[in-house]
Amino acid sequence: MQPNNKCGQRYDAEFKENAVALVKSGRTLRAVAGDLGVSTWSLRRWVAEKNNGCGLHEPKTLASETAEQRENRRLRQELEYLRRQRDAEQRFQLMNALKADYQVEQLAQTLEVSLSGFYRHQEKGEGARAREDRELESKIKPIFHQSRRTYGSPRIRAALSRQGRRCGKNRMARLMRENGLRARQKRRFVPRTTQSDHDLPVAPNRLAEVPTPNRPDQVWVVDITYIPTVEGWIYLAVVLDACSRKVVGWAVAPSLETSLVTEALKRARRHRFPSPGLLHHSDRGSQYAGSAYRTLLAVSKSGPA
Repeated sequence: MQPNNKCGQRYDAEFKENAVALVKSGRTLRAVAGDLGVSTWSLRRWVAEKNNGCGLHEPKTLASETAEQRENRRLRQELEYLRRQRDAEQRFQLMNALKADYQVEQLAQTLEVSLSGFYRHQEKGEGARAREDRELESKIKPIFHQSRRTYGSPRIRAALSRQGRRCGKNRMARLMRENGLRARQKRRFVPRTTQSDHDLPVAPNRLAEVPTPNRPDQVWVVDITYIPTVEGWIYLAVVLDACSRKVVGWAVAPSLETSLVTEALKRARRHRFPSPGLLHHSDRGSQYAGSAYRTLLAVSKSGPA
């Protein structure tokens, strides 16, 4: 197809052949012209030229075609018709989207479709699939808003399925995208192990005042970390010897209760039996500043830091 002269556009011989074949198959001139986006006047002229044996380049071997060849040719013509029809539908949809910004005559000439075909397309009623889309949208939106905008297409599909309404995943994603329904991403949960906002007593940091330890059990440092598991977060408290860099005590718990850190210190004492004067260093978290932990340190006669 090429842009054209004052008539607006020009069609090649193959297109005309297919159009005439559709008319001869029993369809009306108006129906074929509307589907292909051409004028009935042009289509009537092509049929007349075909009947008079001029202008449409009748294949020379048509008379000698076998039944199978004729059927194949008919199928090719039907496929070409469907392709042309789909192409015309897409162009009409594009015209409809752009008609607010451009003149429809200019759009029709640029997209090589007829104005009459565009107006007929505008008059067509909503198709069955489009009506089904609207029905699905009316069910999707309440579910989305009831979820506080957190449900994506998989969860909304599951909710519809429980209501007895099936919908393909691609169709669901398309309908949500067209309606601007985008699930909010939940912020990733990161545990906090240091709870320093408290009124408990804290000791000054003496670790920077002492020399680097040259033998075990001179300085212990303690801390809490968290580990993700398939059953949720678990918390690990460790007691580390600053000289050997070995863990001398540890404990695991599903929460940050004080018993987590006291158990780690008790295990360290049972295994190492530190002498008085051991420097113990921790952060200012409430677990370490609490009375239970400070009492345990006093019993072990280790100076807190």
